[in-house]
Amino acid sequence: MNIEHPTAQGATPEEEKELQDLKLRIERLIEDGKLTHTEYRDLVNSLHLNSGHSADQIRRIIELYRSIVTDKLKTGDLVYQEFD
Repeated sequence: MNIEHPTAQGATPEEEKELQDLKLRIERLIEDGKLTHTEYRDLVNSLHLNSGHSADQIRRIIELYRSIVTDKLKTGDLVYQEFD
């Protein structure tokens, strides 16, 4: 589902760098085809979604996570391991 955000503003260069760094971090975490609970918790804790990000950047972070992790979990390309 693609939801349009008519008031959304483009990402600043700093926000784009943050998104690229996050994408690389997520890809490294899941390159083995597994996401452990500890890895998930550490990733979520590192996002600091309430640390001054704009609403648009929070949306971009969530969409990035969803496009990489959630979609792979749904297709079976990634396995979540509750216990390390």
